[in-house]
Amino acid sequence: MILNYNDIMNMGFRIGSDIKQPTVELAIETAELYYVQPSIEPAEFVELTQLPATSVLLVGGLYVDSDEKSHFIAGLKKGIAHIAYAELLRMNINATTFGSVQKNDEYSTNVDPREQIKYFLSVGLQYVREVCELSGYKWHAQTGVNRETYYTRKERKEWH
Repeated sequence: MILNYNDIMNMGFRIGSDIKQPTVELAIETAELYYVQPSIEPAEFVELTQLPATSVLLVGGLYVDSDEKSHFIAGLKKGIAHIAYAELLRMNINATTFGSVQKNDEYSTNVDPREQIKYFLSVGLQYVREVCELSGYKWHAQTGVNRETYYTRKERKEWH
């Protein structure tokens, strides 16, 4: 795998210490195998998994392409971490009998995580797409709904 538990836990995402490591690892696996892997050619995904640990494409930084153009990129790990975080938020929807809640103090407030999921998923997919394009890979977003967002827009029907 490209990202591991320690990587995501050290990136500053608000992941509670009560979230078990297998749950976080499941979100990472989903990010890599459900969102990233089907969106590029199989051989290209294998190449991404074999990037050197210090590769700018993997960890982010200043990337200079073959045309000597500079690009500052977040890197593949940050992209996958954002997607995995969106998955953790999505997975929390049914985590308690009270639904998704936000802790304010000793009380909790119900929240709709939809906007946060969309945000982190969009950021992550953008970061991953950027790495793929700089690597010369063609990105074809493939998710369960063949879109780059978890929640689809409602189709507007025109009446004539």
